[in-house]
Amino acid sequence: MNIPESKRTKKEFIDDIANHVAGNYHLDTEDEKMWRCNECNTVVLSVTCYVSIHCVVRNNCSGWGEVKPIEIPYCPKCEGEPKKDEHGGYRACWHE
Repeated sequence: MNIPESKRTKKEFIDDIANHVAGNYHLDTEDEKMWRCNECNTVVLSVTCYVSIHCVVRNNCSGWGEVKPIEIPYCPKCEGEPKKDEHGGYRACWHE
């Protein structure tokens, strides 16, 4: 899974992740804390994406300075690690 697009609402951002998980992964039958890929049964990994929260009133990427860590799941075999941004990390934003 790639990092969801920025400049969307929190609900849209989280829904992208939830829909991807629901359609591509399943809970391990022996360890229900572990997710597996539907395609290859590999254990799903995740990266931490730091999401900046911006004020929708300003219609740009400015806001309160609050940042939330969100786990982005991916299958290392089928999907590969999500693409890092130009600074070498995982960042995005949502607008409230």
